[in-house]
Amino acid sequence: MAAEVRGQVNRDSRPEVWRCGVRRFLTVTAGVLLLIALVANGSAHATTSKAVYAFRVGSPTTAAMADNGDVVLLSGSGSIDVAAKTASGGGTFTHISGQTLVASGTWTASRLLSFQFYGCGHIGAVVLPPNLCGGLAELDIHLVGQPAGRPDVTLTAEGLLRIDCLIGDPPPSGEEGVRLNVKDVINFNKTVPESGTTVFIAQ
Repeated sequence: MAAEVRGQVNRDSRPEVWRCGVRRFLTVTAGVLLLIALVANGSAHATTSKAVYAFRVGSPTTAAMADNGDVVLLSGSGSIDVAAKTASGGGTFTHISGQTLVASGTWTASRLLSFQFYGCGHIGAVVLPPNLCGGLAELDIHLVGQPAGRPDVTLTAEGLLRIDCLIGDPPPSGEEGVRLNVKDVINFNKTVPESGTTVFIAQ
């Protein structure tokens, strides 16, 4: 079933997609135009581990998988202040089991727990705009959702969201994408490879 889900998640992915959306940045698409606008508006000065970053998750979504094969699709944007340990922003989530929708809703960033800075402006020898950065952020988030077929029911939960972008000089253990632990509910603890993009943009 995991293989089936990966195939479904990757169906819209292009073989030439680079980690952190580098080729998406270089191709003429709506996502590129948005990213170029973000880069153009960035100051490109704050490129240290104690900076403020905007973050983007999903193109349009990125996925994580639980041990039982369930998948969560995430999208969103926001900002983190590494020195102040604050986070803002949010997005949407969709929980799928096989071909069945389980729940969907929104998430909101509550707090930055940690940020491991990988660097900015390159992937290996490939030069990028200097304010495109990589790192691993861990955020406390609040989720609000509705079970499938029950719009009259609203559920809330707290979660831990990991956002990993491999721009810069990431460690060998780095995995491009996201993971989400919905506390006391389900842990999507496996990144689904090439299911979407993430990026941090120095402000």
